[in-house]
Amino acid sequence: MASLIVLATPLIANAGGWKTTISNDFSKASDIIDWNFNANALPTDYLLENGYLELQMLQTDKGGRVISPKFQIVDNLMVTVKHYLHQGRSAYIGGIALIKDDKYIGIDFQNSGGTGYYQECSDYNIPRVKAVYNNAAGNCVPKSFQSATTSSSLYNHWITTVIQYSPTTGKLTIDYENDKKVDFIGTVKKSDRFVPTNIMFTGYGWYTGHFQRIDSVKIESTE
Repeated sequence: MASLIVLATPLIANAGGWKTTISNDFSKASDIIDWNFNANALPTDYLLENGYLELQMLQTDKGGRVISPKFQIVDNLMVTVKHYLHQGRSAYIGGIALIKDDKYIGIDFQNSGGTGYYQECSDYNIPRVKAVYNNAAGNCVPKSFQSATTSSSLYNHWITTVIQYSPTTGKLTIDYENDKKVDFIGTVKKSDRFVPTNIMFTGYGWYTGHFQRIDSVKIESTE
């Protein structure tokens, strides 16, 4: 059976339109100044070359995470990321998160290989969307639509993910491949909403061999 396709529509911007808050193509060493590679209390293994930042898992339980410098937005947010996801031989949860202090709203492109892990918000091979506070288990973002696009179908080639989020209304839409067709429509619960101040990327997975490459990230907002 063919999966339902829903056309993506942008959040309503004000008369001033979208303003670029961050634009980074990781083409030079200065592009990662002030990015935090020690966000999980252990240094992240990473590589900056060929115009992208690669977050690596070379040692078990070490690495695979980076947090951007702080940015300022007032309301609606649009994030456009060109990235490349790679799973090693075990469970993988590489993803993107909007964060503020110890709160985050994350999209994990997870695939646990049917082991039973990472299935609290979606099937083991469907990207999961969660709101987490203070490293707790977190809440699945209530959704009105989620496509059948699997995480593994997004691996091993460049994709462009577009995230739109309103801290005021909680509306969250995600287009995994920038094909103007939404893959996720949800509304973050009022208690889980916040105005993001950073973006986080992970290439994390069990054991070793996983990575995520980020070719570029652009963050736009309305005032």
